[in-house]
Amino acid sequence: MPLTQFSVDVGLHTMDGLRLCARDGTEPVEAFIGRKVLDVWVESVEHSGGRQSLFRDQYNALGQLNLAAIGRVVGAKYQRGAA
Repeated sequence: MPLTQFSVDVGLHTMDGLRLCARDGTEPVEAFIGRKVLDVWVESVEHSGGRQSLFRDQYNALGQLNLAAIGRVVGAKYQRGAA
């Protein structure tokens, strides 16, 4: 069954990156993309000479603006199963 109801968790949490919530039928599913991965994605650290990392509000906004694309990637990885 494909994942549905993707959302970005903008609440307080202790994870250092983008936390996503989705559903597999009635079961909740949590996905996570680390801050460093997001930094490389927007080239704020690895490719620009060590600029400051994104802040939580920034990577949450990045996730919300790209939720459809991120959902496709997360959904495909979820369907593939554990590595």
